Amino acid sequence: MKTKIFFALTVAAGLAACRLQAQGTLSADATILETGTSGSEFQYSLTLTNTGSNPINAFWYGWTRGSFNLPSVPTSTSGPTGWTAVTSSFSVQFGNSTGSAIAPGATGTFTFETTNTPTQMTSGTHEGDPTGESVAYATTTAMTSFEQSVAGVASGPFTPTLNQGTLSAAATIIETGTSGSEFQYSLTLTNTGSNPINAFWYGWTQGSFNLPSVPTSIAGPTGWTATTSSDSVQFGNSTGSAIAPGSTGSFTFESTSDPAALTTGTHDGDPTGESVAYATVTAMTSFEQSVAGVASGPFTPTLGTAPPPPAPDFQPPALVDGSLQLSWTSVSGVAYQVQYSTDLSQTNWINLGSSITASASSTTTNDVIGSNSLRFYRVVVSP
Repeated sequence: MKTKIFFALTVAAGLAACRLQAQGTLSADATILETGTSGSEFQYSLTLTNTGSNPINAFWYGWTRGSFNLPSVPTSTSGPTGWTAVTSSFSVQFGNSTGSAIAPGATGTFTFETTNTPTQMTSGTHEGDPTGESVAYATTTAMTSFEQSVAGVASGPFTPTLNQGTLSAAATIIETGTSGSEFQYSLTLTNTGSNPINAFWYGWTQGSFNLPSVPTSIAGPTGWTATTSSDSVQFGNSTGSAIAPGSTGSFTFESTSDPAALTTGTHDGDPTGESVAYATVTAMTSFEQSVAGVASGPFTPTLGTAPPPPAPDFQPPALVDGSLQLSWTSVSGVAYQVQYSTDLSQTNWINLGSSITASASSTTTNDVIGSNSLRFYRVVVSP
């Protein structure tokens, strides 16, 4: 999934740890794409702009200032044509020896993948240094190893900032079952990017696609189908019904998990309320989470109130075997209370027996005809 971060660079007076001379000739930005399953793989796409007067032939990224190590070994790397990557421990350096240098005023794009989340790469500390204080390094000399003694240029320490803008989402949880046993998630996905969205799934916590329980009663927009994998649900479109830029789609599923469990507390150390929506341009029919896409910012589902059931429509009573048969329209699972009164000028109504939980679209009960010369009946939804 895609999360864009902008690297605001300033000139450093010098960086003794790598003996680079800061010349103010380097700027960079980066885009983070989630490419693995369950948030286990993230791709960093680094754009390096040569703002100096000499060509750049080598480039590497410091996760923290004064250090070239990333939190884990990069799993894949790629650079511009003619560039190759060299890894050393948890570091990655891109070098050119084929005449494909980044000329003054030109730009090059470099990528590597890591199992570390954007949060780990942009906040917290590593060996006492702020992880967000990254540094970009480059040299005019072509290198094939980590020759950090070669003089070059470096940005000043900078903290990457998360910048969404291609996907927004909101969720409302409504109780739909009896005794709080079923809850409906209503997810609204808005495509704020420039490409159509053809697949969508919901992360209960950041970096995780599993819900607390297997979802049921899944529904999406017309032309969309749902695929379930374990406790996850993904919506896919392959019928030309993509969510166009600027458009919105609504997705629902039900879960037996209590809203409190889905909006507060923690799950495997992550706040359960910090949900994330994921989407891809590519149409998918299975959980192909290796396909790069975009991600919303974390959001907390809100608790909504289910709309009240429609007022019951009392049918004309009928005389059956000496008893008065009372019938009304109903909603399955909803409890109703029949009441009666002998005087409409009075405000107090008397319950006729106990409440009745409907099991169909019509419910019936009987009342024995007594000594009252006149009785009025009504049926109300039982609280």
